[in-house]
Amino acid sequence: MIAAVATLVLIAGIGLWSPPPPALAYTELLSKVDADQVREIKIEGDGAVTGTLRTGTGFSSQLPTALGDTRLEVKLRDKNVAITGVKSGGTAFFSTLQGFLPFLLFFGFLCGPAVGLSARWAAARAGSAVSAGSGARRPRSSRHSGRPPGSLTSPATKA
Repeated sequence: MIAAVATLVLIAGIGLWSPPPPALAYTELLSKVDADQVREIKIEGDGAVTGTLRTGTGFSSQLPTALGDTRLEVKLRDKNVAITGVKSGGTAFFSTLQGFLPFLLFFGFLCGPAVGLSARWAAARAGSAVSAGSGARRPRSSRHSGRPPGSLTSPATKA
């Protein structure tokens, strides 16, 4: 059990605890492309850029999409940089959910058995009250109801 938990934490935590790549200003990105320091680049639909320098270091940047600048594309082609277009990741809600999904699964595995035990315990308690037949409990003595145990009629109706 401990090994499974440790493995899950390690797998889930790799993406969540790694530091983000350093951010480059757009002009700095253009300078690095001019100096032939960029190996590959991925451009998302919203202008977000991630890539790898020839040294193996990752980076991120943001294209000024409002300007409609096409200089980067020309420079990337001239320097034979591998360009990949990536579909935008969707909404922030789903990105956040994707980040928390490993932790939700982790706590689900931890809390799931406890919830199951609670449900079985509650069902067992409810079952003991209903096991008398119709679901109603009979009084334990005549002191509580005014009639002897086992009597189905009240004392006032006896002739």
